[in-house]
Amino acid sequence: MKNIWAYIFLLVIGITAQGAYAQMYNYGSLYIDTGGKIGIHADFTNTGTATLTDKGNIYALKNVKQDGITGYDGGTLRLVGSNLQTISGQEAFKTTGLQFSNTAGFHLLKKISVSQDVEFTDGIVLAVDSLEPLEFNPDGTGATAILPVTPSDASHVNGYVSQTGTGNFDYPVGDGTRYQPVKANISMNPEGLMARYYPDDGGDAPRLTTGLEAVPLLHYNQMEYWDLQPVNNAGVTAVVTVYYDDYHNAGIGTDYLSALKVAHKIVPGWQNEGGVVNGTQASGSVSSIGALYPQGKFTLGSITEQTPLPVVLSGFEALVVNCNVILKWHSGSETNVAGYYIQYSTDGISFADIDSTDGQGDNSSYSYTHQPQQKGMLLYRIAVKDKNGNLAYTDVVSVMVNCGSRSISIYPNPVTYGSNLYVVLDGYGAAAAEIYDMLGRRILDHLPLNDGKNVIDVNTLAVGAYHLIVYSKDSRESFKIVVER
Repeated sequence: MKNIWAYIFLLVIGITAQGAYAQMYNYGSLYIDTGGKIGIHADFTNTGTATLTDKGNIYALKNVKQDGITGYDGGTLRLVGSNLQTISGQEAFKTTGLQFSNTAGFHLLKKISVSQDVEFTDGIVLAVDSLEPLEFNPDGTGATAILPVTPSDASHVNGYVSQTGTGNFDYPVGDGTRYQPVKANISMNPEGLMARYYPDDGGDAPRLTTGLEAVPLLHYNQMEYWDLQPVNNAGVTAVVTVYYDDYHNAGIGTDYLSALKVAHKIVPGWQNEGGVVNGTQASGSVSSIGALYPQGKFTLGSITEQTPLPVVLSGFEALVVNCNVILKWHSGSETNVAGYYIQYSTDGISFADIDSTDGQGDNSSYSYTHQPQQKGMLLYRIAVKDKNGNLAYTDVVSVMVNCGSRSISIYPNPVTYGSNLYVVLDGYGAAAAEIYDMLGRRILDHLPLNDGKNVIDVNTLAVGAYHLIVYSKDSRESFKIVVER
């Protein structure tokens, strides 16, 4: 009877219809008893004059706007829609428990504040405003930090997460494609510690001797960093742990694990906060050797010239000119690079070496011309070999070689969800593209293309395989592309 009573109470509060899309409003006092459930199949607004008390479960399938009063009453807000769900309003939505379960994702325009567990079932949580994060343990009363449940590549926060309270806490952050947590073992935390992940270079700066270890860093990871900020610049202290894996830390040599450190960028440079390593060559973590004031950028650092950190390659592309394929790429740091192997394939499965070249030093540009014997679709990648013999690979680029007056290049393929696919045409003039799924259903059509580099936004495509059709007034060519996380 509890469930039925909750539904009737909401109907009494008020429903208005705008076209075929319903809006639900709470103008009074909505109470969901322990064990009770309420399903909201429309946009829901808790108005500024209303109170929402949840001791059970709220299943919200649309957007939620919070202008009134909510509390940590023992219940769980479950965001379980099928289209992108937004959380907005004038006040933070307070709840004891929270579940994210929507493959289309979530956008936090207003803070959600959770006093207990958050369950990441599916969907990326976008929280790009530092004033409106996903907030854990807001009153800080827990003896240990409240932990998120099952964050993953498919479900984590792309943006800001705040934690109040002490103890170990893995921030469930990533870049919307890959879950890349950072850990803080917090010993003092009066107002909260916020974290966000960036798949980017934290920026070069002088190497200082003022960290927990006086030995200056020789290298830092230029492919990713975590930004940590105490809320209101309060006096937080914590041991910080960064993780390494095969995503942005390929080619870490076992012989050099002892050289790994926590790199901490403050004004005016990078500090060495020491390194307690826990892991293997493939993956693991590095913790600072003591508690510190966790403000600034954190990433993996190294104190050896034989740095185990990855080389940064950018701008890898392939162009067809007069039946030749010209490959170009640019490097960042090459301290640990032994050489590059140029590889190609006709099926995308088996790749063969066609040549190799030594590294030319940091920030070098490379160009290689291949004269293929085969015609049709060819796929290329670069294998980067480090000084320990480990290999890391670039994304694959695709080209169509027909030895006529026209050519098509497509890269990267596979393309990462949230990135762009590039189609380079030569000799086609005006053309267009369509994308079909593997069942033959047209997903995107009438995408205009011209000679030169064209950008196709694949953000609307789900992870999987597709057929890309490029057609002009006298030709039609098909390419298989793959979207992956």
